[in-house]
Amino acid sequence: MTNAPTPTLERITLSQQDLDDLERVQPFVLTTKELPKYDVKYVAHEPLDELNTYVFDVGPKTLEKNQRYFQGRVWVDDKDFEIVKTDGKSCS
Repeated sequence: MTNAPTPTLERITLSQQDLDDLERVQPFVLTTKELPKYDVKYVAHEPLDELNTYVFDVGPKTLEKNQRYFQGRVWVDDKDFEIVKTDGKSCS
């Protein structure tokens, strides 16, 4: 790199909730322990870059106090069943 723009960020504030989201919610990983907490709805089977993926809409079944959840869309590789893309937000 020969030339980089001058940084303009002067300060950033992260709440404990933001830090928890970074640590626990993003990136979204759906484990067998977490699965019962979510409604998962199949949407489509579609290509994503060079992969073929299953697409699911995911959201919490119920919101529990002091818990953070993911709500959005998830793309899963149809060969190894790994989450390859997420698009959503955390919610509480």
